[in-house]
Amino acid sequence: MLDLNLPEQSRAPRETVLNDAKKCSRWLERLPRANLGEVSRRIFNAIIDFNRIEMPPKTRLRIAELFLPEVGYIVANLEKYYIDSALPLSRKNRKIAILCRELYLELTLSYKIIVSQLVNRQRQFDNNLLIVSLHRAVCYLGMVHRQSAQHYEASPEGSWQELHKLYAYAWQNNVCGIPVRMENGAESTESTLEDLYTQVCALSVCAPHQLTNAQLQAVIRLLPEWSEHITLDHEVPPPTATGTTIRYAVDLLSDAPPAAIEAFDALVPRHHLVFECGGFVQHLRKRFAAIQPGQRKSNRFQLQLYRQIIGILRNSERNFVRTKLHFELNLVKGLNTLYRMLTASDENSVESDYSSVMTTRHPPLSGLTDLDSRNPLGEELFPESFSTQQPDSEPSTSGYGSDHEAGDSPLFACQSANESASGYCLVWPADKAPRIKVGELLGIQSPTKKQSYSVAVVRWLTNHPGESLHVGIEIIAPVCTAARLSPRSINAGGGAVSGLLLPEITSASQDSSVLLPPNYEIESRILEVHAGDDRFTLKLTQFMESTPAFNRYGYQRIDRDDKEPGSLDEGQATDDGNDAGVWALL
Repeated sequence: MLDLNLPEQSRAPRETVLNDAKKCSRWLERLPRANLGEVSRRIFNAIIDFNRIEMPPKTRLRIAELFLPEVGYIVANLEKYYIDSALPLSRKNRKIAILCRELYLELTLSYKIIVSQLVNRQRQFDNNLLIVSLHRAVCYLGMVHRQSAQHYEASPEGSWQELHKLYAYAWQNNVCGIPVRMENGAESTESTLEDLYTQVCALSVCAPHQLTNAQLQAVIRLLPEWSEHITLDHEVPPPTATGTTIRYAVDLLSDAPPAAIEAFDALVPRHHLVFECGGFVQHLRKRFAAIQPGQRKSNRFQLQLYRQIIGILRNSERNFVRTKLHFELNLVKGLNTLYRMLTASDENSVESDYSSVMTTRHPPLSGLTDLDSRNPLGEELFPESFSTQQPDSEPSTSGYGSDHEAGDSPLFACQSANESASGYCLVWPADKAPRIKVGELLGIQSPTKKQSYSVAVVRWLTNHPGESLHVGIEIIAPVCTAARLSPRSINAGGGAVSGLLLPEITSASQDSSVLLPPNYEIESRILEVHAGDDRFTLKLTQFMESTPAFNRYGYQRIDRDDKEPGSLDEGQATDDGNDAGVWALL
Protein backbone atom coordinates (compact mmCIF):
# COMPACT_ATOMS: atom_id res chain seq x y z
CA MET A 1 0.00 0.00 0.00
CA LEU A 2 1.14 3.54 -0.77
CA ASP A 3 -0.65 6.20 1.27
CA LEU A 4 -0.66 9.40 -0.80
CA ASN A 5 -2.57 12.61 -0.24
CA LEU A 6 -5.27 12.56 -2.94
CA PRO A 7 -8.61 14.36 -3.51
CA GLU A 8 -11.93 12.57 -3.40
CA GLN A 9 -13.25 11.45 -6.77
CA SER A 10 -16.73 10.95 -8.19
CA ARG A 11 -18.34 9.84 -11.43
CA ALA A 12 -17.75 12.13 -14.40
CA PRO A 13 -20.64 14.41 -15.45
CA ARG A 14 -22.28 13.33 -18.70
CA GLU A 15 -21.35 16.54 -20.58
CA THR A 16 -17.62 16.58 -19.63
CA VAL A 17 -14.82 16.20 -22.19
CA LEU A 18 -12.24 15.46 -19.51
CA ASN A 19 -12.65 11.68 -19.59
CA ASP A 20 -12.08 11.30 -23.34
CA ALA A 21 -8.63 12.00 -24.80
CA LYS A 22 -9.87 12.91 -28.30
CA LYS A 23 -12.57 15.27 -27.06
CA CYS A 24 -10.15 16.88 -24.60
CA SER A 25 -7.55 17.36 -27.36
CA ARG A 26 -10.11 19.15 -29.57
CA TRP A 27 -11.15 21.32 -26.60
CA LEU A 28 -7.53 22.32 -26.00
CA GLU A 29 -7.03 23.17 -29.68
CA ARG A 30 -9.92 25.66 -29.56
CA LEU A 31 -8.53 27.64 -26.60
CA PRO A 32 -7.96 31.38 -27.31
CA ARG A 33 -4.12 31.40 -27.30
CA ALA A 34 -3.89 35.17 -27.66
CA ASN A 35 -5.67 35.65 -24.32
CA LEU A 36 -3.34 34.18 -21.72
CA GLY A 37 -5.64 35.05 -18.84
CA GLU A 38 -8.56 33.13 -20.32
CA VAL A 39 -6.37 30.17 -21.27
CA SER A 40 -4.93 30.06 -17.75
CA ARG A 41 -8.37 30.14 -16.16
CA ARG A 42 -9.77 27.35 -18.33
CA ILE A 43 -6.71 25.10 -18.00
CA PHE A 44 -6.48 25.53 -14.23
CA ASN A 45 -10.17 24.81 -13.64
CA ALA A 46 -10.06 21.88 -16.09
CA ILE A 47 -7.17 20.19 -14.28
CA ILE A 48 -8.91 20.64 -10.92
CA ASP A 49 -12.06 18.98 -12.29
CA PHE A 50 -9.99 16.30 -14.09
CA ASN A 51 -8.36 15.20 -10.83
CA ARG A 52 -11.72 14.80 -9.13
CA ILE A 53 -13.51 12.49 -11.54
CA GLU A 54 -13.08 8.73 -11.88
CA MET A 55 -11.47 7.13 -14.94
CA PRO A 56 -9.13 4.23 -15.84
CA PRO A 57 -5.38 4.84 -15.31
CA LYS A 58 -4.49 4.63 -19.01
CA THR A 59 -7.14 7.18 -19.94
CA ARG A 60 -5.94 9.49 -17.17
CA LEU A 61 -2.35 9.23 -18.36
CA ARG A 62 -3.26 10.10 -21.98
CA ILE A 63 -5.24 13.15 -20.90
CA ALA A 64 -2.67 14.27 -18.32
CA GLU A 65 -0.01 14.21 -21.04
CA LEU A 66 -2.17 16.59 -23.09
CA PHE A 67 -2.04 19.14 -20.26
CA LEU A 68 1.76 19.13 -19.95
CA PRO A 69 2.59 21.49 -22.86
CA GLU A 70 -0.32 23.75 -21.93
CA VAL A 71 0.93 24.20 -18.37
CA GLY A 72 4.46 24.73 -19.65
CA TYR A 73 3.22 27.47 -21.99
CA ILE A 74 1.31 29.24 -19.21
CA VAL A 75 4.16 29.15 -16.69
CA ALA A 76 6.74 30.26 -19.27
CA ASN A 77 4.65 33.35 -19.99
CA LEU A 78 3.79 34.16 -16.37
CA GLU A 79 7.18 33.67 -14.71
CA LYS A 80 8.25 37.19 -15.66
CA TYR A 81 5.76 38.58 -13.13
CA TYR A 82 7.53 37.10 -10.10
CA ILE A 83 10.99 35.78 -11.04
CA ASP A 84 13.72 38.34 -10.31
CA SER A 85 11.21 40.59 -8.57
CA ALA A 86 11.95 42.25 -5.25
CA LEU A 87 10.03 40.95 -2.22
CA PRO A 88 7.41 41.06 -0.98
CA LEU A 89 5.52 40.66 -4.25
CA SER A 90 2.51 42.82 -4.95
CA ARG A 91 -0.79 41.13 -4.12
CA LYS A 92 -1.58 40.56 -7.80
CA ASN A 93 1.84 39.17 -8.69
CA ARG A 94 1.71 36.99 -5.62
CA LYS A 95 -1.46 35.37 -6.98
CA ILE A 96 0.23 34.78 -10.33
CA ALA A 97 3.08 33.03 -8.52
CA ILE A 98 0.55 30.90 -6.61
CA LEU A 99 -1.17 29.99 -9.88
CA CYS A 100 2.03 28.61 -11.40
CA ARG A 101 2.79 26.50 -8.34
CA GLU A 102 -0.81 25.26 -8.09
CA LEU A 103 -0.72 24.18 -11.75
CA TYR A 104 2.28 21.96 -11.00
CA LEU A 105 0.64 20.65 -7.83
CA GLU A 106 -2.46 19.64 -9.79
CA LEU A 107 -0.33 17.95 -12.48
CA THR A 108 1.43 16.03 -9.71
CA LEU A 109 -1.96 14.93 -8.39
CA SER A 110 -2.91 13.50 -11.79
CA TYR A 111 0.06 11.13 -11.79
CA LYS A 112 -0.19 10.31 -8.09
CA ILE A 113 -3.77 9.15 -8.66
CA ILE A 114 -2.53 6.74 -11.34
CA VAL A 115 0.24 5.47 -9.05
CA SER A 116 -2.22 4.95 -6.21
CA GLN A 117 -4.67 3.06 -8.43
CA LEU A 118 -1.95 0.73 -9.71
CA VAL A 119 -0.11 0.18 -6.43
CA ASN A 120 -3.26 -0.43 -4.41
CA ARG A 121 -4.55 -2.80 -7.10
CA GLN A 122 -7.68 -0.85 -7.84
CA ARG A 123 -7.01 -1.55 -11.51
CA GLN A 124 -5.13 -4.16 -13.53
CA PHE A 125 -1.41 -3.69 -12.85
CA ASP A 126 0.68 -2.20 -15.68
CA ASN A 127 4.39 -1.94 -14.88
CA ASN A 128 5.26 0.49 -17.72
CA LEU A 129 2.35 2.74 -16.79
CA LEU A 130 3.51 2.73 -13.17
CA ILE A 131 7.12 3.64 -14.05
CA VAL A 132 6.05 6.56 -16.24
CA SER A 133 3.55 7.83 -13.67
CA LEU A 134 6.08 7.64 -10.81
CA HIS A 135 8.60 9.53 -12.93
CA ARG A 136 6.11 12.25 -13.88
CA ALA A 137 4.87 12.64 -10.28
CA VAL A 138 8.42 13.16 -8.98
CA CYS A 139 9.21 15.49 -11.89
CA TYR A 140 6.30 17.84 -11.27
CA LEU A 141 6.59 17.66 -7.51
CA GLY A 142 10.16 18.81 -8.11
CA MET A 143 8.74 21.73 -10.09
CA VAL A 144 6.65 22.65 -7.05
CA HIS A 145 9.80 22.77 -4.91
CA ARG A 146 11.55 24.81 -7.59
CA GLN A 147 8.72 27.33 -7.70
CA SER A 148 8.83 27.64 -3.91
CA ALA A 149 12.56 28.32 -4.05
CA GLN A 150 12.00 31.03 -6.67
CA HIS A 151 9.49 32.67 -4.29
CA TYR A 152 11.97 32.32 -1.37
CA GLU A 153 9.30 30.33 0.46
CA ALA A 154 9.15 26.98 2.22
CA SER A 155 7.70 24.17 0.11
CA PRO A 156 3.97 23.45 0.61
CA GLU A 157 3.11 21.36 3.63
CA GLY A 158 3.31 17.65 2.86
CA SER A 159 5.22 18.06 -0.41
CA TRP A 160 8.54 16.71 0.93
CA GLN A 161 6.77 13.77 2.53
CA GLU A 162 5.01 12.87 -0.72
CA LEU A 163 8.32 13.13 -2.61
CA HIS A 164 10.06 10.83 -0.13
CA LYS A 165 7.20 8.30 -0.31
CA LEU A 166 7.34 8.14 -4.11
CA TYR A 167 11.10 7.72 -4.13
CA ALA A 168 11.07 5.08 -1.36
CA TYR A 169 8.44 3.03 -3.20
CA ALA A 170 10.35 3.26 -6.48
CA TRP A 171 13.61 2.25 -4.75
CA GLN A 172 11.98 -0.73 -3.00
CA ASN A 173 10.68 -1.94 -6.37
CA ASN A 174 13.96 -1.33 -8.24
CA VAL A 175 12.58 1.16 -10.75
CA CYS A 176 14.59 4.26 -9.69
CA GLY A 177 17.20 3.81 -12.40
CA ILE A 178 14.96 3.18 -15.40
CA PRO A 179 15.25 5.99 -17.99
CA VAL A 180 11.99 7.67 -19.00
CA ARG A 181 11.64 9.97 -21.99
CA MET A 182 9.92 13.31 -21.67
CA GLU A 183 8.84 15.51 -24.57
CA ASN A 184 9.39 19.23 -24.23
CA GLY A 185 8.11 20.86 -27.38
CA ALA A 186 10.46 19.96 -30.21
CA GLU A 187 13.02 18.60 -27.73
CA SER A 188 12.98 15.40 -25.74
CA THR A 189 15.01 14.51 -22.68
CA GLU A 190 15.66 11.27 -20.86
CA SER A 191 16.11 10.92 -17.11
CA THR A 192 15.55 8.49 -14.29
CA LEU A 193 13.44 8.98 -11.18
CA GLU A 194 16.64 8.94 -9.10
CA ASP A 195 18.06 11.76 -11.26
CA LEU A 196 15.00 13.89 -10.58
CA TYR A 197 14.92 13.13 -6.86
CA THR A 198 18.63 13.93 -6.52
CA GLN A 199 18.14 17.26 -8.29
CA VAL A 200 15.36 18.31 -5.92
CA CYS A 201 17.48 17.42 -2.88
CA ALA A 202 20.53 19.14 -4.44
CA LEU A 203 18.57 22.36 -4.89
CA SER A 204 17.61 22.24 -1.23
CA VAL A 205 21.17 21.76 0.09
CA CYS A 206 22.35 24.67 -2.10
CA ALA A 207 20.29 26.94 0.21
CA PRO A 208 18.30 28.85 -2.46
CA HIS A 209 17.20 31.45 0.12
CA GLN A 210 20.85 32.60 0.26
CA LEU A 211 21.23 33.07 -3.50
CA THR A 212 20.48 36.05 -5.67
CA ASN A 213 17.87 35.35 -8.31
CA ALA A 214 20.49 35.19 -11.06
CA GLN A 215 22.45 32.66 -9.00
CA LEU A 216 19.30 30.65 -8.30
CA GLN A 217 18.40 30.48 -11.99
CA ALA A 218 21.96 29.36 -12.79
CA VAL A 219 21.80 26.65 -10.13
CA ILE A 220 18.51 25.35 -11.55
CA ARG A 221 20.04 25.16 -15.04
CA LEU A 222 23.11 23.33 -13.72
CA LEU A 223 21.26 20.80 -11.52
CA PRO A 224 21.29 17.98 -14.14
CA GLU A 225 25.08 18.30 -14.46
CA TRP A 226 25.74 18.72 -10.73
CA SER A 227 23.52 15.82 -9.64
CA GLU A 228 25.79 13.40 -11.52
CA HIS A 229 28.42 14.05 -8.83
CA ILE A 230 26.10 13.34 -5.88
CA THR A 231 25.50 9.83 -4.56
CA LEU A 232 22.57 8.40 -2.62
CA ASP A 233 23.27 5.64 -0.09
CA HIS A 234 21.09 3.76 2.36
CA GLU A 235 23.90 3.49 4.90
CA VAL A 236 26.77 5.76 5.90
CA PRO A 237 29.80 5.04 3.67
CA PRO A 238 33.16 4.58 5.43
CA PRO A 239 35.33 7.72 5.67
CA THR A 240 37.69 8.22 2.75
CA ALA A 241 41.44 8.67 3.20
CA THR A 242 41.49 11.50 0.69
CA GLY A 243 38.94 13.80 -0.81
CA THR A 244 36.07 15.73 0.72
CA THR A 245 33.27 14.17 2.75
CA ILE A 246 30.10 16.28 2.98
CA ARG A 247 27.01 14.34 3.92
CA TYR A 248 23.36 15.08 4.45
CA ALA A 249 20.65 12.75 5.65
CA VAL A 250 17.09 12.48 4.38
CA ASP A 251 14.43 11.14 6.72
CA LEU A 252 12.15 9.30 4.31
CA LEU A 253 9.33 9.30 6.86
CA SER A 254 9.42 13.05 7.44
CA ASP A 255 8.10 16.12 5.67
CA ALA A 256 11.55 17.73 5.64
CA PRO A 257 14.41 18.41 3.20
CA PRO A 258 17.92 16.92 3.65
CA ALA A 259 19.65 17.87 6.91
CA ALA A 260 23.37 18.01 7.76
CA ILE A 261 24.66 14.57 8.71
CA GLU A 262 26.27 16.01 11.87
CA ALA A 263 22.77 16.11 13.34
CA PHE A 264 22.51 12.31 13.09
CA ASP A 265 24.24 9.34 14.73
CA ALA A 266 27.01 7.54 12.86
CA LEU A 267 24.58 4.67 12.30
CA VAL A 268 21.79 6.17 10.24
CA PRO A 269 18.36 4.61 10.85
CA ARG A 270 16.98 2.40 8.12
CA HIS A 271 14.46 4.97 6.97
CA HIS A 272 17.19 7.55 6.37
CA LEU A 273 19.01 8.18 3.12
CA VAL A 274 22.62 9.43 3.01
CA PHE A 275 23.16 12.26 0.55
CA GLU A 276 26.91 12.44 -0.24
CA CYS A 277 28.05 15.78 -1.71
CA GLY A 278 31.83 15.39 -1.46
CA GLY A 279 32.17 14.57 -5.16
CA PHE A 280 29.97 17.56 -5.96
CA VAL A 281 32.31 19.92 -4.09
CA GLN A 282 35.33 18.40 -5.86
CA HIS A 283 33.58 18.95 -9.20
CA LEU A 284 32.98 22.62 -8.40
CA ARG A 285 36.60 23.06 -7.39
CA LYS A 286 37.76 21.57 -10.67
CA ARG A 287 35.46 23.86 -12.62
CA PHE A 288 36.78 26.80 -10.62
CA ALA A 289 40.42 25.87 -11.24
CA ALA A 290 39.77 25.34 -14.98
CA ILE A 291 39.08 29.07 -15.45
CA GLN A 292 42.42 30.68 -16.27
CA PRO A 293 43.54 33.86 -14.42
CA GLY A 294 43.21 35.95 -17.57
CA GLN A 295 39.59 34.83 -17.98
CA ARG A 296 38.47 35.42 -14.40
CA LYS A 297 37.12 38.93 -14.84
CA SER A 298 34.76 37.83 -17.64
CA ASN A 299 33.78 34.72 -15.62
CA ARG A 300 33.34 36.51 -12.30
CA PHE A 301 29.71 35.41 -11.90
CA GLN A 302 30.53 31.70 -12.32
CA LEU A 303 33.53 31.92 -9.98
CA GLN A 304 31.54 33.59 -7.24
CA LEU A 305 28.69 31.10 -7.67
CA TYR A 306 31.06 28.12 -7.33
CA ARG A 307 32.70 29.65 -4.28
CA GLN A 308 29.36 30.42 -2.63
CA ILE A 309 27.93 26.93 -3.18
CA ILE A 310 31.12 25.34 -1.83
CA GLY A 311 30.89 27.60 1.22
CA ILE A 312 27.24 26.71 1.81
CA LEU A 313 27.93 22.97 1.60
CA ARG A 314 31.02 23.08 3.80
CA ASN A 315 29.39 25.27 6.43
CA SER A 316 25.94 23.75 6.78
CA GLU A 317 25.90 24.47 10.52
CA ARG A 318 25.47 28.02 11.85
CA ASN A 319 28.76 29.80 12.48
CA PHE A 320 27.38 31.89 15.35
CA VAL A 321 24.89 31.46 18.15
CA ARG A 322 21.77 33.55 17.61
CA THR A 323 20.34 35.62 20.46
CA LYS A 324 16.71 36.70 20.48
CA LEU A 325 16.77 40.47 20.73
CA HIS A 326 13.99 42.80 19.63
CA PHE A 327 14.93 46.40 18.90
CA GLU A 328 14.38 48.89 16.12
CA LEU A 329 16.92 49.75 13.43
CA ASN A 330 16.72 52.70 11.03
CA LEU A 331 17.85 51.67 7.55
CA VAL A 332 18.43 53.03 4.07
CA LYS A 333 18.52 50.86 0.97
CA GLY A 334 21.05 51.08 -1.86
CA LEU A 335 24.56 52.39 -2.42
CA ASN A 336 23.48 55.68 -4.03
CA THR A 337 21.03 56.47 -1.23
CA LEU A 338 23.57 55.72 1.48
CA TYR A 339 26.12 57.93 -0.29
CA ARG A 340 23.67 60.83 -0.38
CA MET A 341 22.74 60.40 3.28
CA LEU A 342 26.41 60.53 4.25
CA THR A 343 27.11 63.64 2.18
CA ALA A 344 23.99 65.57 3.25
CA SER A 345 24.65 68.59 5.49
CA ASP A 346 21.76 67.56 7.72
CA GLU A 347 18.92 65.04 7.79
CA ASN A 348 16.45 67.35 6.06
CA SER A 349 18.71 68.30 3.17
CA VAL A 350 18.79 64.91 1.52
CA GLU A 351 17.72 65.41 -2.08
CA SER A 352 14.68 63.59 -3.33
CA ASP A 353 15.99 62.93 -6.84
CA TYR A 354 17.80 59.67 -6.05
CA SER A 355 18.69 57.66 -9.14
CA SER A 356 16.10 55.01 -8.45
CA VAL A 357 16.20 51.89 -10.56
CA MET A 358 12.52 51.22 -9.99
CA THR A 359 9.93 52.35 -12.47
CA THR A 360 6.17 52.75 -12.32
CA ARG A 361 4.49 49.37 -12.11
CA HIS A 362 1.76 48.42 -14.56
CA PRO A 363 -0.32 45.64 -12.99
CA PRO A 364 -1.22 42.97 -15.56
CA LEU A 365 -4.37 41.92 -13.75
CA SER A 366 -7.15 43.85 -12.09
CA GLY A 367 -10.18 43.23 -9.94
CA LEU A 368 -8.72 40.29 -8.01
CA THR A 369 -10.96 38.85 -5.32
CA ASP A 370 -9.96 37.12 -2.10
CA LEU A 371 -9.10 33.43 -2.30
CA ASP A 372 -12.05 31.08 -2.01
CA SER A 373 -12.14 27.56 -0.57
CA ARG A 374 -12.31 25.67 -3.89
CA ASN A 375 -10.11 27.78 -6.10
CA PRO A 376 -7.09 29.03 -4.10
CA LEU A 377 -6.56 31.78 -6.64
CA GLY A 378 -9.98 33.39 -6.92
CA GLU A 379 -12.00 33.42 -10.15
CA GLU A 380 -11.06 37.03 -10.90
CA LEU A 381 -7.40 36.15 -11.37
CA PHE A 382 -8.06 35.73 -15.09
CA PRO A 383 -9.71 38.85 -16.53
CA GLU A 384 -10.47 38.64 -20.24
CA SER A 385 -8.33 41.70 -20.97
CA PHE A 386 -5.11 39.99 -19.84
CA SER A 387 -2.95 38.84 -22.74
CA THR A 388 0.66 38.00 -23.45
CA GLN A 389 1.12 41.38 -25.13
CA GLN A 390 0.60 43.42 -21.97
CA PRO A 391 3.59 45.08 -20.27
CA ASP A 392 5.30 43.50 -17.28
CA SER A 393 3.91 44.41 -13.90
CA GLU A 394 7.43 44.47 -12.49
CA PRO A 395 10.14 46.66 -13.99
CA SER A 396 12.64 45.09 -16.31
CA THR A 397 15.50 46.65 -14.35
CA SER A 398 17.28 44.81 -11.58
CA GLY A 399 15.22 46.14 -8.66
CA TYR A 400 18.33 46.98 -6.62
CA GLY A 401 18.87 50.40 -5.10
CA SER A 402 16.47 53.05 -3.80
CA ASP A 403 12.76 52.87 -4.64
CA HIS A 404 11.19 55.34 -2.21
CA GLU A 405 8.78 57.94 -3.47
CA ALA A 406 10.12 61.38 -4.43
CA GLY A 407 10.03 63.74 -1.47
CA ASP A 408 9.85 60.94 1.11
CA SER A 409 12.66 60.19 3.52
CA PRO A 410 14.66 57.14 2.44
CA LEU A 411 14.94 56.07 6.09
CA PHE A 412 12.67 53.28 7.29
CA ALA A 413 12.49 51.26 10.50
CA CYS A 414 12.83 47.49 10.93
CA GLN A 415 12.44 45.31 14.01
CA SER A 416 15.14 42.73 14.70
CA ALA A 417 14.09 39.14 15.44
CA ASN A 418 17.50 37.95 16.60
CA GLU A 419 21.17 38.87 16.53
CA SER A 420 24.40 36.99 15.88
CA ALA A 421 28.04 38.00 15.86
CA SER A 422 27.85 38.81 12.16
CA GLY A 423 24.47 40.50 11.78
CA TYR A 424 20.74 40.41 12.34
CA CYS A 425 17.57 38.69 11.28
CA LEU A 426 15.03 41.43 10.53
CA VAL A 427 11.26 41.30 10.35
CA TRP A 428 10.69 43.31 7.18
CA PRO A 429 7.70 45.70 7.38
CA ALA A 430 6.19 45.11 3.95
CA ASP A 431 3.80 48.03 4.17
CA LYS A 432 6.39 50.63 5.24
CA ALA A 433 9.73 49.44 3.81
CA PRO A 434 10.96 49.15 0.21
CA ARG A 435 11.00 45.79 -1.52
CA ILE A 436 14.21 43.85 -1.12
CA LYS A 437 16.42 41.23 -2.80
CA VAL A 438 19.32 39.01 -1.76
CA GLY A 439 22.55 40.92 -2.31
CA GLU A 440 21.10 44.37 -1.61
CA LEU A 441 23.21 46.93 0.26
CA LEU A 442 21.78 48.50 3.42
CA GLY A 443 22.95 51.34 5.64
CA ILE A 444 22.15 51.12 9.38
CA GLN A 445 21.92 54.51 11.03
CA SER A 446 23.78 54.98 14.30
CA PRO A 447 21.34 55.61 17.18
CA THR A 448 23.64 58.30 18.65
CA LYS A 449 25.18 59.91 15.56
CA LYS A 450 22.62 60.37 12.80
CA GLN A 451 25.20 61.01 10.06
CA SER A 452 27.03 57.76 10.79
CA TYR A 453 26.05 54.44 9.19
CA SER A 454 27.28 50.88 9.38
CA VAL A 455 27.08 48.85 6.17
CA ALA A 456 25.22 45.57 5.76
CA VAL A 457 24.41 43.15 2.93
CA VAL A 458 21.23 41.09 2.60
CA ARG A 459 22.46 37.48 2.69
CA TRP A 460 19.19 35.56 2.77
CA LEU A 461 15.42 35.93 2.54
CA THR A 462 12.60 33.73 3.77
CA ASN A 463 9.09 34.69 2.71
CA HIS A 464 6.17 33.76 4.95
CA PRO A 465 3.08 34.87 2.96
CA GLY A 466 0.38 36.29 5.15
CA GLU A 467 2.80 36.66 8.05
CA SER A 468 6.11 38.39 7.39
CA LEU A 469 9.28 38.54 5.34
CA HIS A 470 12.45 37.66 7.25
CA VAL A 471 15.68 39.25 6.03
CA GLY A 472 19.12 38.07 7.13
CA ILE A 473 21.80 40.76 6.97
CA GLU A 474 25.56 40.60 7.51
CA ILE A 475 27.38 43.65 8.86
CA ILE A 476 30.44 44.11 6.64
CA ALA A 477 31.65 47.40 8.19
CA PRO A 478 30.82 49.27 11.42
CA VAL A 479 31.31 52.65 9.70
CA CYS A 480 31.78 53.93 6.17
CA THR A 481 32.90 57.06 4.37
CA ALA A 482 31.36 58.56 1.23
CA ALA A 483 33.90 59.24 -1.52
CA ARG A 484 34.21 60.30 -5.14
CA LEU A 485 36.67 58.17 -7.09
CA SER A 486 38.13 58.65 -10.55
CA PRO A 487 40.92 56.99 -12.58
CA ARG A 488 44.28 58.70 -12.24
CA SER A 489 45.20 57.96 -15.84
CA ILE A 490 43.81 60.44 -18.35
CA ASN A 491 43.44 57.68 -20.93
CA ALA A 492 41.48 55.40 -18.60
CA GLY A 493 37.73 55.31 -19.07
CA GLY A 494 35.07 55.16 -16.39
CA GLY A 495 34.99 58.78 -15.20
CA ALA A 496 34.23 59.82 -11.62
CA VAL A 497 31.91 57.66 -9.54
CA SER A 498 30.37 57.74 -6.07
CA GLY A 499 31.47 54.98 -3.71
CA LEU A 500 31.91 53.99 -0.07
CA LEU A 501 35.19 53.42 1.75
CA LEU A 502 35.15 50.68 4.40
CA PRO A 503 37.85 50.56 7.08
CA GLU A 504 40.30 47.79 7.84
CA ILE A 505 39.06 45.44 10.58
CA THR A 506 42.07 43.74 12.11
CA SER A 507 40.08 41.44 14.40
CA ALA A 508 38.28 39.96 11.38
CA SER A 509 41.40 39.93 9.15
CA GLN A 510 39.56 42.24 6.78
CA ASP A 511 41.48 44.71 4.64
CA SER A 512 40.35 48.21 3.75
CA SER A 513 37.86 48.03 0.89
CA VAL A 514 35.78 50.18 -1.41
CA LEU A 515 32.22 49.65 -2.68
CA LEU A 516 31.49 50.78 -6.24
CA PRO A 517 28.35 50.58 -8.41
CA PRO A 518 28.05 47.21 -10.18
CA ASN A 519 27.96 48.76 -13.65
CA TYR A 520 31.12 50.83 -13.18
CA GLU A 521 33.86 49.56 -15.48
CA ILE A 522 37.26 49.44 -13.79
CA GLU A 523 39.88 50.34 -16.39
CA SER A 524 42.57 51.52 -13.99
CA ARG A 525 43.71 50.00 -10.72
CA ILE A 526 44.86 53.38 -9.42
CA LEU A 527 42.11 55.79 -8.41
CA GLU A 528 42.10 59.32 -7.08
CA VAL A 529 39.87 59.67 -4.02
CA HIS A 530 38.01 62.72 -2.67
CA ALA A 531 36.46 61.87 0.69
CA GLY A 532 35.32 65.10 2.35
CA ASP A 533 38.50 67.07 3.07
CA ASP A 534 40.69 64.02 2.54
CA ARG A 535 42.48 63.59 -0.81
CA PHE A 536 44.59 60.54 -1.53
CA THR A 537 45.44 57.87 -4.11
CA LEU A 538 44.59 54.20 -3.77
CA LYS A 539 45.51 51.02 -5.61
CA LEU A 540 42.95 48.24 -5.97
CA THR A 541 44.61 45.07 -4.71
CA GLN A 542 41.93 42.41 -4.99
CA PHE A 543 38.39 41.75 -6.10
CA MET A 544 36.42 40.70 -3.03
CA GLU A 545 32.74 40.37 -3.85
CA SER A 546 30.07 41.22 -6.39
CA THR A 547 26.30 41.41 -6.10
CA PRO A 548 23.76 43.12 -8.39
CA ALA A 549 23.90 46.06 -5.93
CA PHE A 550 27.66 46.68 -5.73
CA ASN A 551 31.21 45.49 -6.43
CA ARG A 552 33.69 45.34 -3.56
CA TYR A 553 37.47 45.70 -3.96
CA GLY A 554 40.32 45.63 -1.48
CA TYR A 555 42.68 48.59 -1.66
CA GLN A 556 45.74 50.20 -0.15
CA ARG A 557 46.87 53.81 -0.07
CA ILE A 558 49.86 54.65 -2.27
CA ASP A 559 52.03 57.64 -3.13
CA ARG A 560 50.72 59.81 -5.93
CA ASP A 561 53.78 59.21 -8.11
CA ASP A 562 53.52 55.38 -8.06
CA LYS A 563 53.39 53.84 -11.53
CA GLU A 564 50.21 52.46 -13.04
CA PRO A 565 50.30 48.67 -12.38
CA GLY A 566 48.18 47.73 -15.39
CA SER A 567 44.56 47.03 -16.21
CA LEU A 568 42.42 44.68 -14.15
CA ASP A 569 42.04 41.93 -16.68
CA GLU A 570 45.78 41.24 -17.08
CA GLY A 571 45.79 38.74 -14.23
CA GLN A 572 49.38 39.56 -13.30
CA ALA A 573 51.12 38.35 -10.16
CA THR A 574 50.88 40.30 -6.94
CA ASP A 575 53.90 41.72 -5.16
CA ASP A 576 54.18 38.59 -3.04
CA GLY A 577 54.61 36.40 -6.10
CA ASN A 578 51.11 34.95 -6.33
CA ASP A 579 51.11 33.74 -9.93
CA ALA A 580 47.32 33.33 -9.91
CA GLY A 581 46.99 37.12 -10.17
CA VAL A 582 45.33 39.71 -8.02
CA TRP A 583 41.89 38.91 -9.39
CA ALA A 584 41.90 35.30 -8.25
CA LEU A 585 38.88 34.64 -6.05
CA LEU A 586 40.49 32.02 -3.82
